[in-house]
Amino acid sequence: AISTRDNAHDGGHSLSLSLPARKHSVTAISTRLRGWKVEQHRAVGLRLWLRTGKGEGKARVSVIANGRSPEQVIHTFPDQPVSA
Repeated sequence: AISTRDNAHDGGHSLSLSLPARKHSVTAISTRLRGWKVEQHRAVGLRLWLRTGKGEGKARVSVIANGRSPEQVIHTFPDQPVSA
């Protein structure tokens, strides 16, 4: 289930994902980060805060540049496959 919660690290709202029963992973696609917006705010990085309700977890993040174009580039971190 997808919902928002008001307990984000920065005091705002956060995206909350729950795993369905007997599932080991979930995929979330977030908003686009436009180049002009990055330049306007002089951003030099992208930060994600991740936490679990209980237990441990693993995260793999993919960043796509120039999506849906011949110049599309995908960077995935960590660059090794994450085992289940």
